[in-house]
Amino acid sequence: MPAAISYLQSIGIDPQKIKIVACSHWHDDHIRGIGDILQFAPNAKFWMSNALAAKEFLTLISAYREWPKDGSEFTSGLEELAKCLDIVKSRGQAPHFANHDQRLLLWPNSSAELWALSPSAETTRVSLVNMSSMLPVNWAKKTALPSGPNHVAVAMHFRAGAHSILLGSDLEEHGNTQTGWNAVLSSQGRPNSIASLYKVAHHGSQTGEHPGIWSQLLTSTPISILTPFTRSDLPRHDDVTRITTNSSSTYISSMGKATVGKRSGALAKAVKQKKLASLELHAGAVQCRINAADATANWSVTLLGGAGRL
Repeated sequence: MPAAISYLQSIGIDPQKIKIVACSHWHDDHIRGIGDILQFAPNAKFWMSNALAAKEFLTLISAYREWPKDGSEFTSGLEELAKCLDIVKSRGQAPHFANHDQRLLLWPNSSAELWALSPSAETTRVSLVNMSSMLPVNWAKKTALPSGPNHVAVAMHFRAGAHSILLGSDLEEHGNTQTGWNAVLSSQGRPNSIASLYKVAHHGSQTGEHPGIWSQLLTSTPISILTPFTRSDLPRHDDVTRITTNSSSTYISSMGKATVGKRSGALAKAVKQKKLASLELHAGAVQCRINAADATANWSVTLLGGAGRL
């Protein structure tokens, strides 16, 4: 069962009241299980990046839809998106495509709102260039993942009452003034409220960093939430130092624990070492709650499972 469903059930959320299921981008570590989540929420609208709205991307999904399963643990993510599009179609609806500076949801009396901060118009244009290169060639299935910096990702801003959250997704920054965080920060159309809680972009990596995030989008003492990505060893020590320096407190959804064991047999002979260090990760969650009706309220943070404070 997807972790999101388990968590929502544990706090007693009625799935019929879920209003949006948002696909931030199509990396497996972010969207695996999203089809089940959308099925779980029968009244939810499905949002995905406008950079994926082109016919080239829909053609890409079609090309991979019926491909035989190869038993690989890691998929391209296209299967999940295909499932979501099928669910939306079965409900007589169409997917919604998020652009920069677009409000996705507004509560009555403007008590709360959800905004997409990306992708930029330039990102949408550039993304079309990469789509054709991902199509299977001569019946050789390739891993379909966007190449280069992740500008397709949908970063979001959520406000409830006087309190706001910045959801960084995997949005990256590589110096182009028209893409990534540069485009978000230079925009005149994004919401004016600043966030006191930050889900750190791109697992805390340097590529997801921009000084303007801390100076323009966040309060001077935000709470930061990190999610690790073990295949890229993120976040690294320098990343944690940088983020904790800018934050009043920093939490991570899973703490790593190094264990040491002895190698044996052929492996021990091959590497000619006596010890092997392995990383054990225990899944967890960082629950952050606040009274949206109280402008002076502070965040209450509860650590679940293997989550920890840095």
